[in-house]
Order: sequence, then C-alpha cells, then structure tokens
Amino acid sequence: MALYGTDSSAEQGARAALRGVDEMLRRLERLNRSLTSELSEPLRMGIGIHAGVAIVGTMGPPSAPNFSAIGDAINIAARLEAETKRLDVPVVLSEDVARLAGLDVAGLIRDDVEIRGRSGRPIAVYGVTGGVTGGLTERPPGGDGHGPPAADRRG
Repeated sequence: MALYGTDSSAEQGARAALRGVDEMLRRLERLNRSLTSELSEPLRMGIGIHAGVAIVGTMGPPSAPNFSAIGDAINIAARLEAETKRLDVPVVLSEDVARLAGLDVAGLIRDDVEIRGRSGRPIAVYGVTGGVTGGLTERPPGGDGHGPPAADRRG
C-alpha cells in the first residue's frame, strides 16, 4: 500500500499518486526488459487508486509499530486493485481521483463497479493501460472536501 496526500491537499495527493503509478509502470517495464531471457512471460501488477478519508497513523503494539491506514477509502482502493484483473489493465482509478487530479479521461476505459460491502452504490472507475500523467491538466480543479487518496498496490 502507498499513501499519498497525507500532508498535502487531496488534489496534490491525487496527482502525486498518478505520478507514482507512472513511475511504477516504467520501472516494471524496465525490469521485464532485463529479465526477458529468464521469464516465460512478463511480470504484471495491479494498482487500485481511490480518494477519501482514512485513519492514518502508527498502529500496533509498541514492540512492532506500523505506519498504516484504515477506512472505507482504503477498502475501496483494495477492491479496485482486484478489478484490474477483470478489466485486464494494470491500473484502475476512481472517478474521484480523476476529478481531483484534473485528469483528462478521454480514451480511458470507463466502468461502474459494485464494491463488496457497499451494495447498491456502484462507483465510476477508469481502467488505464499505460502512463497516466500525460492526461493531467495544467492545474487540478479546486478542492471539494475529499480526503487524501489511497493507493493499493500488489505485484
């Protein structure tokens, strides 16, 4: 899990999360090129990104503290990560993240996803097949009270 926007605005956090996605995709591509002769197929990863309020801080016993986050936004990000397999894309991001970041979504795969535990409340998502920061507008739209984005990454 990677957290963005914990010490900045939601808009800045969303844009930083998308830059982080681009960097992860670039590094995975580079790793796959270097391992071509050793792998029967390239390594893949799925990344889910959502924006919202989360409880963030050091948790756990004093002998083994862990900086982490919990909450609905974190659960949704994890569910979006699972959607990458269904949509056959490396990245699925919520419409909230796209809006906060000022992302031009033209040409992206759009879908409405039912999130387990949130019956009857589907969320709009976008599947991304490559880098996303090229679709960022000059400035993100103004703030709207959403919390920091949360990103779930598994590789």
